[in-house]
Amino acid sequence: MLVTRRIYQQYKKAQAKSVGASFDLRIPDTWQEFCSNIYMRSGGEMRQFTPYKYQILLANLIEKYSNITVVKTRQLGTTQMLIALFLYEAIENPAYSASVFMRNEDDAISINSRIRRLVEQAEIPLATEESKLIRLANGAEIRTHNSSKEGNRSADSVCALLFDEAAFQRNIKSIYAASTASTILTGNKAKIITVSTPSAKSGWYWDLLTENNGDRDVETICKEVGESKLFSDELPGFYWFEDELGACKVFIHWRCHPVYGQWDDFVERMATKYKLDEADAQREFNLVFHDPAIEVF
Repeated sequence: MLVTRRIYQQYKKAQAKSVGASFDLRIPDTWQEFCSNIYMRSGGEMRQFTPYKYQILLANLIEKYSNITVVKTRQLGTTQMLIALFLYEAIENPAYSASVFMRNEDDAISINSRIRRLVEQAEIPLATEESKLIRLANGAEIRTHNSSKEGNRSADSVCALLFDEAAFQRNIKSIYAASTASTILTGNKAKIITVSTPSAKSGWYWDLLTENNGDRDVETICKEVGESKLFSDELPGFYWFEDELGACKVFIHWRCHPVYGQWDDFVERMATKYKLDEADAQREFNLVFHDPAIEVF
């Protein structure tokens, strides 16, 4: 059973009170170690969740920056690594609270199920288990939300916010405004993470990604990252920079994936598999934004 230093004594007390109770206590020192003890569904199999280099780099950037905007291609496991990161922070800190905002009700319930599977795999004790709430035995919480206009307006002292597929949430502007106020008491320690695959060259997410970048052009960056001409941390397909307001902008392309990066025809394979036309395949899998008049929800 994986536990943390902060809740170790709780388990010791429980063990002392339980006749015949047996606890195999081991404390994960890092997020990577925590993940490596979890098995998850991948490619129709249960596989050990060993973070890839780009996932570790993203986790390191989240530790360093308070505000992170990510543009990515699909099938990279970005959402999965983020909820695993939240879960690790939750077992480390009983006061931890995170909110994950999804496109719709079905997605919100689905991501809660994925968090619950991670909890089960890591053998973390739960206090509350609802369709959109996970509360650990130590009191930490991870909530999931649909794309309603209210966001998590009633919450306070939130440690992390994740806006997933933000370019595809109709109410993202009002959701973001209503929800970021919940991090005021947490201050600079709070993490605000906005993630999406490309959509149109217009709208709230496009503005967030393209503003305060100096002379950097986002479309040029996306193209050069996809061509492995521009990259960070010696990893083609992964690039980031700090913008003029001190926020972090991150670009993640399938070329940084250890398997997909070996397939030069990856986009064509995905287009065939999912029956996508050329424009949609480029948007989903090649960091290409559509014309401003085209917005996908």
